[in-house]
Amino acid sequence: MASEDDRGDEVKTMVGFIWGVAELLRGRFQPREYQDITLPMTVLRRFDTIIEAKQDEVRVANEKFKATIDDRDLLLRKVAGAAFYNTSKFNLPFLSIINSIPAWLVHCFRYCDFYISF
Repeated sequence: MASEDDRGDEVKTMVGFIWGVAELLRGRFQPREYQDITLPMTVLRRFDTIIEAKQDEVRVANEKFKATIDDRDLLLRKVAGAAFYNTSKFNLPFLSIINSIPAWLVHCFRYCDFYISF
């Protein structure tokens, strides 16, 4: 069973993670919009962190087998080591450095389109 100190550290870690996502959003949205954006972006960022070590491998496998295997879902899940994967070159930190709002939105939608979830 986790001690109170361990739970406190876990809460601090989660709070830090959510503030990190909020920092990615700063300047992109009006403060009144944060409540509509923070949770979905936090979930997407969490997905990013789960699969980021394997994202390049997933992209390579997707390109390698695109012409020969129509349904690559199981293969790409196995490569990702998770029940989901992202075949795009985008992640939230990359999207956060784009200065143009219209370009950011285009890339954001492309990023979301490439996510395959369970």
